[in-house]
Amino acid sequence: RGSITSNNTLMNTITPQFKTRTVDNGSELQIALPGIDKSAVTLTARDEQIIVETVAKDQKSYRLNLRVSDRLDATAAVANFKNGLLALTIPLKEAHAPKRIEVS
Repeated sequence: RGSITSNNTLMNTITPQFKTRTVDNGSELQIALPGIDKSAVTLTARDEQIIVETVAKDQKSYRLNLRVSDRLDATAAVANFKNGLLALTIPLKEAHAPKRIEVS
């Protein structure tokens, strides 16, 4: 299964609280971004990294730099934002995804 770790080093930013959960087809994250509008959220994915950045109306900045397992496909992540909660689903790379074998 894939794993996710955080690595934040920038000054003047707040690391948001987040939870991860491993599911059969990858990993799911929930990231708390209170006071943030959806339009202020920027997500960047490349290779084994996802960066979440925001700037709130009160100039509060959140930044979360996530290192993603090489078993997960960060560039295929799907994001949803509702009520200050960013939900990310990161699938397993196809080579690591379980495959169903038909019985004949």
